Amino acid sequence: MSTQAPAFDATIYDLPIPKVDGLKADRLEIVVGGSVKLDRTSRTDLDLISDFKVGERATLTVEVVCVGKPATYTPGKDDDTPGTVTHRTQLRVTAVQQ
Repeated sequence: MSTQAPAFDATIYDLPIPKVDGLKADRLEIVVGGSVKLDRTSRTDLDLISDFKVGERATLTVEVVCVGKPATYTPGKDDDTPGTVTHRTQLRVTAVQQ
């Protein structure tokens, strides 16, 4: 029996990955949806809308509420291919930061 400590402690890599029926998620996704009504008589709201250009990337800060945390399992294509567990966090936009 050896009294030496293990050369490598793998427990530091044991992250709290969500599980479904004991299976760790293979994929994590965030799904964002919803809409925020803007005031068409507000100069700030009009400026916000006009700043967005079709096809261009933009950064927008929003407030959200978590409305669900569903998970799905997709079977493998055959018996030799493992299935995939996907854990989703669903967020609904409730406000826009201006």
